[in-house]
Amino acid sequence: GIAFTDPASWGSEAGLLVSPAAYDTAYVVEVRLAEGEGAAGVFHWSIAGGAFGAGAAGTADPAGYLAGPAWSGVPIGGAGSTAFEAAQLRAIALDRSSTGGASGRIGARFDDVQVGFDDAPAAAWDDFGGTGGNSGPEEVSYGKWVNGGAGGVEATAGALVLHQRATSAGDLAQTTRSATLNFPEAVNTLQADVRVASALADFPSAAGAVVQGRFYNDGRAGAAPGSALGDVFASVSLPGGPGEPSYVVATCDDPTCAFGAIIEGGTFAGAAVGDAWHTVRISWDPQAQRFTLTFDGAAVTVDPAAASPVAGPASAPMRRIAVTASARPPAGTPARVEVRVNNVFVAP
Repeated sequence: GIAFTDPASWGSEAGLLVSPAAYDTAYVVEVRLAEGEGAAGVFHWSIAGGAFGAGAAGTADPAGYLAGPAWSGVPIGGAGSTAFEAAQLRAIALDRSSTGGASGRIGARFDDVQVGFDDAPAAAWDDFGGTGGNSGPEEVSYGKWVNGGAGGVEATAGALVLHQRATSAGDLAQTTRSATLNFPEAVNTLQADVRVASALADFPSAAGAVVQGRFYNDGRAGAAPGSALGDVFASVSLPGGPGEPSYVVATCDDPTCAFGAIIEGGTFAGAAVGDAWHTVRISWDPQAQRFTLTFDGAAVTVDPAAASPVAGPASAPMRRIAVTASARPPAGTPARVEVRVNNVFVAP
């Protein structure tokens, strides 16, 4: 149902329209959504540089696809549109083979990003020069990008290592790096050994680790596949400094689960987090409709169904282990954390 207009010289490979590019070559790439123009809701793209010369360009019109019953005619252009979600820069490696076992690696550099809002001409957004609110020299700017700061996930020396850092630009800078399970809907129990190897923050809970998941949906009106609205999540958190670990069971009150209402929360009284390994487990029993949250053998049971009844599986299921670094004002306040994880267990 999507109408494409593409350069005639481009070919098809594994279902994607492709044309060879060259290594170590600078290209100017543009993606634009026409909003208020005559052909509202049409995506335009162009690539210039290298063998493309002044530019290859095309369009994609999703009107036919969005007119289908699954979308109920959701508009992505024109007045009142709320369907456009995000614009982003990404580098992707994937294995398209049917048997697996292939590998891919790519390193990409981006510079001189320009952004235009509501059909306005694109203007300077981030030159990565490290001044005037731009990203650099070592972190992505929170004033420009949602996933600011710097961090990574790697497997090394018998452990999964997650590290994240952030520097406040004057407002709260909160960034998260996670290892997320594939096929989370099949997992009702997630257990892992977790160690906060190092942390720096102006208060312990500003940098730490969390084991969490979204397990079921309470049937709230408006929930749909991919929307976390009405999903119920549970988490166990380790502070990035001396202190008691905590737990929370809450609902997602918006499609991205950025906001929620707490059903029950508290600390594991008497337990302490230090430079040591701790065993953390979250278990959801769909028959008894209750959570069991455990830290080093100390368990808390939460029955959330009275506050948020079980209506079906989560619309946006998720099980993950994550690190969070939160840097508060004033500008220049740093936060960083490194967490090591091993012995991950799951159960249906």
